[in-house]
Amino acid sequence: TSNPGTGNIYASKIGAQWFVGRGFLPFDTASLNGGTLIAGSNTVAIQFNTDVGGNATVWVIVQSTQASNTNLVNDDFNDLATVDGGNLNVTTTGLKTFTLNATGEGWISFAGAFTKLGIRTEKDRANTEPTIDERWQIDFNAGVTPTVLTVNYPPAPTTGGYRSLLGVGQ
Repeated sequence: TSNPGTGNIYASKIGAQWFVGRGFLPFDTASLNGGTLIAGSNTVAIQFNTDVGGNATVWVIVQSTQASNTNLVNDDFNDLATVDGGNLNVTTTGLKTFTLNATGEGWISFAGAFTKLGIRTEKDRANTEPTIDERWQIDFNAGVTPTVLTVNYPPAPTTGGYRSLLGVGQ
């Protein structure tokens, strides 16, 4: 599924106030047959285009529970969990790959139509006041550099090799 666009995902402090921005990553995983994942080989790749704040930031993949997979509303802002499903310290622009940890791999849906993930800064996830501006522009545009969930799982017993599903997210 594809929902092209860009967004600033951030935790920043301006004067005495601090602000956060979050990203939602619903992936259509309906074609997965079920089974067991190959642990440690499941990733989310995200394009970080612009370092707006000028500072390195730890980004965290979290689970989301928004009602719609295609239309976000303001009330969805708090529908991102705080449990760490995989994280990465981003210091430069470019395509970054997050390896999902065991918790994040547990969120991959084999039975449902979508795997709902999100992205937050570590300061936002931990509810810690930022001391610096931690803003990066993320490109979720499927036409340029798609945000991709790669899921690896063993083949059915009668076939050989590994199977991989590449799904495009928001």
